[in-house]
Amino acid sequence: MSKVNFVSEFIAIMRYARDYSFTLRERMLWIALFYAANDRAVYNEHTQEYDWPDGFFQVSNGELNLYSSLDKRAVETLRTALQQRGILDYQPGIKNKRNPAYKMNYLTVGYQSVPNYAPNYETNVAPNAAPIPATHGAKLGTKPHPSRSPYNKYRETNQLPSGGNQGMVFVDLNTPPVCSGFLPLPAKGG
Repeated sequence: MSKVNFVSEFIAIMRYARDYSFTLRERMLWIALFYAANDRAVYNEHTQEYDWPDGFFQVSNGELNLYSSLDKRAVETLRTALQQRGILDYQPGIKNKRNPAYKMNYLTVGYQSVPNYAPNYETNVAPNAAPIPATHGAKLGTKPHPSRSPYNKYRETNQLPSGGNQGMVFVDLNTPPVCSGFLPLPAKGG
C-alpha cells in the first residue's frame, strides 16, 4: 500500500496535465479514478495514516459515470489514452462477473511510475507531508518545469518586493477616469 498525500498528488497531476496537454475529459476520468482510489484507502492504526491501493482495484463504469458524467464509451476511449500516457494501467472486466480494474501510477510516490517524469520536489521526510517545490530560473522560450508555478515569484510567496506596493495600481471605481485621448462611453439609456 502507498502513502499518498491527496493534495500533493492532485497538484502534481494537474501540472503534468497542463504541461502535456491533457484534454478536459482525460482530466475528468483521472480525477474520478483518483477519487475512487482515495475512497478505497484503508486506515492503518499502526502508522496512523491511510494506505492507498498501489495495485489494481475494481471500479465499475457506473461508479465512474457518477463521479465524472462520462458514459461507458468515453471511459473506454479515455482510459486507453491515459494508459498510453503512463498515468494508469487497466485490466478489462468480465461482463456481469467482474468490474474493470485500474492501477494508478502516482506521480508523488515512487517517481519512476510515469515514464520520463520526476517532479522536482525536495524529498519528504514524512510520507504524508506536502512536498516543497524547488526553485528554478526559467528561460524565455523554454517550457516550465511541472513543479513551477505559472505565476510570478511574489504570488508564490505572498510577499511584495521591498519598497511597498511597487508595480501595483489601485483604481477607485467611484471617480470618473481621467484619460487623455479617449472618449467616454455614453451612459446607459442615453
